[in-house]
Amino acid sequence: MAKHLLPLLVLLFLEAMLCNGGDVFGNEIDQSLKKRVIRGQGGFEVIGVFPFNEINKRSEVDLQNGVMLAEAMRFAIQQVNKLDILHGYKFNLTSMFNCLTEFCVREKIRDTFLTKTQFLIGPYSSETSYYGSILTDTFQLPSISYSATYSDFGRYGLMQRYMYRTVPSDDYRILAALQFIRQSNWTYVGVISSHGYDGERDAILFIRKLSKYGACLSSQRKIPRYEDTEKHYENIIEEMLSETRLSVLVLFTTNKDTRNIFRVLKAKKLESRFTILCMYGCTNYLDVVNGNQDISNGTLSMYIHNTEVEEFKSWFLRLKPENHPFGDLYFNTFWENVFHCHVNESENVKLYDKKCTMNEQLDVGQGYYTSTPVHTVLDAVYGMALATKNFIENTCNEFEYRKLELNKNVSIGTAKRICYIGAQRIHKNSKHVRDELLKLVYKDGTLRISDPGNPNDGSRKSTIQYDISRYSYDKTTGQSNIEPVWTWKVQRDENTTSAEVEKKFLAKSEWFMRRHSAQNVGVCSMPCGIGQYMEHDQNYVRNKCCWTCRKCPTDHIVVNNTCIECKNTEFPDEQHTRCLSLPIKAITWGSNVISIIFVLFSVVGLFLTICVALIFSKNNDNRIVRASGRDLCYTIMFGICMIFVCPFLFLTETNKASCIIRGALPGFAFLTCYAPLFLKTNRIYRIFFSARVSVSRPSLVSSQSQFAALFGVLAVQIILSIVWFTSQIPIPESQVSKSGNYVTIHCSSDANPVLMILNLSLSVLFMICCTVLAFKTRRFPKNYNEAKYIGLTLYITCVVWSLFLPIFFLTRSVDYDFLREYLMCIVCILIGFVTLFGMFGPKIIMIYHAPPQGSSQGSLPTWYITNSRDETEHDRENTAFTTITPERS
Repeated sequence: MAKHLLPLLVLLFLEAMLCNGGDVFGNEIDQSLKKRVIRGQGGFEVIGVFPFNEINKRSEVDLQNGVMLAEAMRFAIQQVNKLDILHGYKFNLTSMFNCLTEFCVREKIRDTFLTKTQFLIGPYSSETSYYGSILTDTFQLPSISYSATYSDFGRYGLMQRYMYRTVPSDDYRILAALQFIRQSNWTYVGVISSHGYDGERDAILFIRKLSKYGACLSSQRKIPRYEDTEKHYENIIEEMLSETRLSVLVLFTTNKDTRNIFRVLKAKKLESRFTILCMYGCTNYLDVVNGNQDISNGTLSMYIHNTEVEEFKSWFLRLKPENHPFGDLYFNTFWENVFHCHVNESENVKLYDKKCTMNEQLDVGQGYYTSTPVHTVLDAVYGMALATKNFIENTCNEFEYRKLELNKNVSIGTAKRICYIGAQRIHKNSKHVRDELLKLVYKDGTLRISDPGNPNDGSRKSTIQYDISRYSYDKTTGQSNIEPVWTWKVQRDENTTSAEVEKKFLAKSEWFMRRHSAQNVGVCSMPCGIGQYMEHDQNYVRNKCCWTCRKCPTDHIVVNNTCIECKNTEFPDEQHTRCLSLPIKAITWGSNVISIIFVLFSVVGLFLTICVALIFSKNNDNRIVRASGRDLCYTIMFGICMIFVCPFLFLTETNKASCIIRGALPGFAFLTCYAPLFLKTNRIYRIFFSARVSVSRPSLVSSQSQFAALFGVLAVQIILSIVWFTSQIPIPESQVSKSGNYVTIHCSSDANPVLMILNLSLSVLFMICCTVLAFKTRRFPKNYNEAKYIGLTLYITCVVWSLFLPIFFLTRSVDYDFLREYLMCIVCILIGFVTLFGMFGPKIIMIYHAPPQGSSQGSLPTWYITNSRDETEHDRENTAFTTITPERS
């Protein structure tokens, strides 16, 4: 009994070891067993769905999206079988279907499930793929779309429900387009979209993000699914034309709709009206461009970066209709369309009279078109093959067969082992292949695969790249050219997409060279000119991009789209963005000839006044000096000196201190002259009139009382100045010249006549009173009458003031630079000289030319009379206007 149990124990031990992952014998043995794949036999059925032609156009076939993509699938299946990557299994291409609508796709997928087909490649559009994925998910049918860009296919948690794909999500396409628009400085675009996921939905996402990239939507029109008549296309173009500022159209349209739009533009002769950007490519498809070459000139097409596969090119160019497995479905029609002949007795006999000789040869541009993205179909087949390969390797290996032998208690020779996967067991195989496909996708649902014959091809798949090309057509030669102008790249790994985006214009492209000279393309409103602000459109959709330019006044600048007035002492710069200060034209002692003349006259006046004061001081005991009233004369000379100092103040730099002194000094200086003159004249008048009726001296004619009165008057003047400065302190004020080219600085007190007159009121009052008294005393004693000279001086002074005041207050200083300053200088100099010569000229003459005392030449004038024996000498000096009998020798 022990002999029978020993083999059973050994088998149980081996089974336990194998079930536990080979821990008993070690990991190295296990791994080597798993790598030993058991070959199988049989074939997996594969079908393809392609948009060959429309139901009512059997005589035509889509040369690119139909034939070339279908042939790419055949080539890829042959490559998979040739490389034997499925370990003995094959891919069998059983059938291909022509489907353009979701109804057709649903029907074919249902038929595929009933015929036990394993794998599906296609369909073409996002919409048909979406509806097809509902059935493929229900039937657990592994399927890969080679052109579906619907973004929901890559949403987390939904990838198992939808088809896998070999092209990136439309989210990337939209992002690339938006960045191209921003880089091209387009701010105003119109959008036309087709019905469906590849048109309408993408257009909505595009418009939603458009404002974030600095652009506005002019208008959007959708082409209804069942209203694609020529009249409808005309209405859409008419609406776009109604937007006169619209120059860029972004098309989210199918090839059919794009072709019809071009046809309408051509009929209306609008070759250069719009710059068109085709989001799904258009000028790289013959069915769009043929017949519309002239209207397509300048059109931009955006497409996934296309890499030409040389092996496929060589294989494709050798194809012939003879013995083609799908000749009746599409290839014969393809051959007839390319070479314009009929194959056998096809439906195109009436269309093409010439019979095909089969010696025709496919070539680039004649049947083979490099812009066709055949790599997307190749990737779909290779992806399905890779998932199937992984499924086979994980299921049919030495490790699994050891387990199988232990479970069944049998021993199968190595040479006789065959993979037990049945190619026709659709339900069991499908789930495993779908699981393997899920392991090969990026985050956006795109398959992460490479060419089985090219191990380095994986790096290409990790880069999402979109290119934009420009189509050009020469009418004279009939030659067309597609020129790359812009590229957009982003790197991605298994889980994330890099935030670093490479986007650039191709510097050598004609578009790059011309785009700077076409600044009006894609804008609603041109930037406003210098000194203008933008009045934005009331429509909130295009408020940011559309405006009307309004001009600001010439003395305004534009800041934050607002007109801001410059100060009166400023002017706008050339760009009207900053206020610049006007240059200051200042007046100084030597700034011009007029100032120099005034300074010289003031210096001469001061010099003469000082000379007079020195003469009086030297002859202080002279009877003429004593009789003139020395104290009041010195006071008047001090006032004259202050008058001659005033021009220096008016010709110096204008500041707050100089303004205060300018306001106070002239009034004080004039009053210092006129108050003593009034006191002298008043004393003369009172003494002579009182002498007629009495021999006693009038009261308040002594020097002490005279000075007390003088200081009282000057104190009132000081109070008036204080009142003036309290109400309005004189400050420097800027005044723009009449030409507006510079600024002059003046004191605010100069422009206020009320305060000016108030400050000079006492001076004018005493001047008038002096004039009146001098007139009344003009006939007093004949020898010498000082009142006559006082009167003459004041007459001239009154004339000067009567001329000065109207000119000063009635003439605008803006008409003449520093007019008031010059007027003040003139009046001060004139009054100073008039007072100096009128009051002290005769006295100086008398001092040096008076007859000697005791002379016999008539009576000597004197300025005093003795009314009392006890009168002091000082009083006698101030007693006026009588005569004495001259002493005889």
